[in-house]
Amino acid sequence: MSLTIEKLQLGRHSTARDAALAIVTLQPGETLLSVPSWTTALLPSEKSRRCDWCGRLSPPGESLKKCSGCGCYWYCGSKCQLRQWKAHHKYVCKHYTRYEASPAFQVLSDEDKVDAILLSNTLGHLNQPELDASPSLADSPHIVFDSLVQHRPAGFSVPPICGSMSKTYTDSEIVDIYARFGNNNFVLHSHLTPFAHGVFPLASRLFNHSCIPNAVAKFVLNTGEQPRMEVVAISEIQKDEEITIPYLDPAIPLDVRQHQLQSRYGFTCTCPLCLFQQSISPVPLAPPTELKTLEAALRLAIKPEGSEILTLPRGWDLPSLPERLYPLLHPTYLPALSETFSKASHEGDYLTALESGLTLLALYGTIYPVNYPLIGMHSLELAKTAWNASIAGVSGRSEEEIVADARLYLQLARQVLDILGPEGDPGGPAEETTTLLQLLDEQQ
Repeated sequence: MSLTIEKLQLGRHSTARDAALAIVTLQPGETLLSVPSWTTALLPSEKSRRCDWCGRLSPPGESLKKCSGCGCYWYCGSKCQLRQWKAHHKYVCKHYTRYEASPAFQVLSDEDKVDAILLSNTLGHLNQPELDASPSLADSPHIVFDSLVQHRPAGFSVPPICGSMSKTYTDSEIVDIYARFGNNNFVLHSHLTPFAHGVFPLASRLFNHSCIPNAVAKFVLNTGEQPRMEVVAISEIQKDEEITIPYLDPAIPLDVRQHQLQSRYGFTCTCPLCLFQQSISPVPLAPPTELKTLEAALRLAIKPEGSEILTLPRGWDLPSLPERLYPLLHPTYLPALSETFSKASHEGDYLTALESGLTLLALYGTIYPVNYPLIGMHSLELAKTAWNASIAGVSGRSEEEIVADARLYLQLARQVLDILGPEGDPGGPAEETTTLLQLLDEQQ
């Protein structure tokens, strides 16, 4: 397929089907692609909290309007309800209550339930090509969806389908559709918290995965519109350089990451992060007393004693990590550290929270590529923790010192999150950074 979209085009790749290549040099924060979802399905925990069409939360003090037909879908108003009815809900509405209560649906995992509903919605959408407005035939969602590679992993089976669409397609056609669909749907998130699954055929066709990506996907929600995916550059991308996004969290342990990529998408990742982690495996787990020394060394690497600046790597540079610090890359260490920070921060153990939080920030800066959103989100949490610590007091540290650290963390958070730009629900990190900055200024 020949496909060019303003800032990028498909080109050859040595192992994958194609590569999305930059036509011009791209800057951090630049939007590379903006496309509405083809269809979505909310996670069970988000049902009745969010509009089933646009994905937005119900406004404060207001309730979403429930579909009078099935009683299982909720909407901001008539505009969202009418658009989803035309798109696919008309095919499932009168069948949905019975379908949801059926044994075949109930035995599915929550994730498979979402994908089953998403498949039913996709079949309805495929039946109406006229709904897809596109400036050219080449990037029509229907045409692009039909071009996606099928993947049938071990144990592959089609989930139960809701509504009358199962009679519109042959069993073979449904299998082919699900084989394209299963490995080409995205998890939608607001401020990095998942709320739905969605199909974005063009994004699936364009972008390969990397654990050290130079771009990320975010999701924009507007009343009356389908959730929109925007792919944003997080680092400078040179002309003819491949644009990649992460299909999953690069900080997931290597073996888990590779298993998920192979089972879900049908490939083994050979990015520099995976190759480096393979080269040093198995990583030893240091005893607790030694870990304390290693953690202190890692903290000093990004924030020397008394320093008023943070020195995170300007680019991905994990292979330069001193070998004596490799135990900090043990698969169990990062999840445990994250839990320690979260627990200490919420329980008011601020000495532990500030130390573990800075260690976690240093580790994120080592593993993730520059400007990765989770670095910004954690920096914001660390800044809020430092602010609370300055009020409560921490033995051995002055209020002025802790407030200065809060400013450092907040500055990094704003730098990273400004590159990502607005996304998800109203408020969130952007509002929190503004509020915290005002508090810090008032205290000064």
